[in-house]
Amino acid sequence: MTCNVAGRNVSSFVADIKKEILSSVSLPRDLRRFSGTAEAQAQARRDLLVHSLLAGLGIVLLLSMAMPTSRSVLLTLLNLPFALVGGLLAVFVSGGLISLGSLVGFVTVFGITLRNSIMMISHYEHLVSVEGVTWDRKLHVGVLRNGLLRF
Repeated sequence: MTCNVAGRNVSSFVADIKKEILSSVSLPRDLRRFSGTAEAQAQARRDLLVHSLLAGLGIVLLLSMAMPTSRSVLLTLLNLPFALVGGLLAVFVSGGLISLGSLVGFVTVFGITLRNSIMMISHYEHLVSVEGVTWDRKLHVGVLRNGLLRF
């Protein structure tokens, strides 16, 4: 039996159908399989989660190898919660459904956030090591006021 879902989340629809069918009809175990789009989406979501976690672990490892101090790595990673909040606000404004496409968007936003953080921390470290500037609040305010590329 097939079904086309319109105007509703496929995963929640399949969960409701499973509950209704299995509570009212006695089926043998080998016939209790619900597949199709919902199953493919769930598998793709699991794959994306596993690959994202592996990529995150790799990113932390590469950052720790590339940056001289753990403080720099921590400062770089502290920007990720802000990207998450911004992404969740975007999902809420667009209707509140987290789809596979929005999860890919989250990964993209995290990548852009990490790139920008790395550039900022690298610039700060350059100012401290080459220019002899002290790493303090004044450095941060000066960089924000004058731009990232000049001090």
